[in-house]
Amino acid sequence: MRNNKGFTLIELMIVVIILGVLAAILIPRFMGAQDDARTNAAIADISLVREGLGLFFVYEGHFPNVATYAALRDTIRRHVTPPVDSQTFTDLDYDWITASEYDIDAKVIKVAGPRYIHANEDTIYWDGLPD
Repeated sequence: MRNNKGFTLIELMIVVIILGVLAAILIPRFMGAQDDARTNAAIADISLVREGLGLFFVYEGHFPNVATYAALRDTIRRHVTPPVDSQTFTDLDYDWITASEYDIDAKVIKVAGPRYIHANEDTIYWDGLPD
């Protein structure tokens, strides 16, 4: 009497084909997840900068100009600069326009196609879309 336990080659091939189809469907859905995570981290970091600038405005009555901003980075870093890491930002710029207006621009790096974050005292935009 033969022992008929086990799988046939056809059954194994069907399982491999099903796994291949599932992988082909799921992998593209997760490919952009890392880019979106970097963009969301950049938006959160820019929000921290905006919060720090708001606190500066409350205490001083105006936003810091570029020279003041450079000095602030050394004294109260946690309030005015984002936790910039080499994986998220390049070219983070702050421009003081008037005593009540400013612009923050940053480029998110290591994403598919460059993504740009722009913030002012009212809104944060990324790739031209408000967040």
